[in-house]
Amino acid sequence: MPLIDFESYIPQHDSMWEVYSLRSNSWKKLDVDMPSDYRNSGIEVDTNEVCHWWDGLDDCMVSFDLSSDIFFRTPLPSYVHDNFGFVLVDRRYVALNGSIAFISSYETSYANKSTTFHISILEELGVKESWTKLFVVRPLDCVDHPIGSGNKDDMFFYIKPWRISSI
Repeated sequence: MPLIDFESYIPQHDSMWEVYSLRSNSWKKLDVDMPSDYRNSGIEVDTNEVCHWWDGLDDCMVSFDLSSDIFFRTPLPSYVHDNFGFVLVDRRYVALNGSIAFISSYETSYANKSTTFHISILEELGVKESWTKLFVVRPLDCVDHPIGSGNKDDMFFYIKPWRISSI
């Protein structure tokens, strides 16, 4: 049975951005030119009335401030594109202590399955140089990827089911 390319069925369109207000029960169209390759990829988070998500088109973080209706594009930290001899397997944004944090996960090889995490926090939207690397956690054989974080700097991770016996 041949594979179906569902993206070919989606018509090309310009980006249109709208904000829905629960208070007024109405939609407001934003007059902005902000192309984005947004897909529901699990790489989005909200902090302090600002929504953040990964834009696969430009490989950057896009942020939208709900209080001012302003978009920001923030390039990812430089180390994301560095070659550590690892394979990038996952990237996530999480809210960490009221700030936006970026967690990238790397494996030394597909056979090894040992994961290293790089955790950075963003100080200023739109400024690539304001990413500050907080931690490099390596290697963890039993952890696959982060799911989220709590209000007390706790992080929630998905454990590799085939590694549970080694914990």
